[in-house]
Amino acid sequence: MFFRDVIGQEEVKQRLIQEVNEGRIPHAQLICGPEGVGKIPLAIAYARYISCSNRSETDACGNCVLLKTVPMPLRGKKKNQRKHQIRQTAKEVVLECVRSNKPLVMEALDFEKKKSNMRYGNQKHNQMLSEFATKQIQEALERRCWKEGYGVIQVNPAYSSQIGREKYSRKMGCTVHLAASFVIARRGMGYQN
Repeated sequence: MFFRDVIGQEEVKQRLIQEVNEGRIPHAQLICGPEGVGKIPLAIAYARYISCSNRSETDACGNCVLLKTVPMPLRGKKKNQRKHQIRQTAKEVVLECVRSNKPLVMEALDFEKKKSNMRYGNQKHNQMLSEFATKQIQEALERRCWKEGYGVIQVNPAYSSQIGREKYSRKMGCTVHLAASFVIARRGMGYQN
């Protein structure tokens, strides 16, 4: 769904486009009105326009895959609950890749060195590092890809957050984490940053 597909609502569309182009994207947007006026198509077009990395002055480019965030709440869960959550999330992520016919690109992370130095430093940071099951997540994704007959592209994670912040976060009004994912995806496609 693009702005050009939304019937009517010209004034609202122009205001939303202007907000994005001026870099004034609010943290929340309430789109309301009576039934049948096109609220949902407008919201989808707006989300697509914000997410598009190659948008024109009036609409999204149409080549971008619509962004989807898959939550994986692990904090405070027991070991078996975390394993189950990781497997379910891996399944959902890989099935989305298969559905959209896009490769799975992920960072080649290794926290073993950091974990060996955990007795020093911030206790909350150490707990977060020990609870974050990087190896389990990577293995679950790789297993699910193998099961679906799909490949995994691993890329060097160096400076992905800093590059994402400078190149995408400010321009697109998105979080640093989402911007870093753009950098990772571009590396997986073979582009230089």
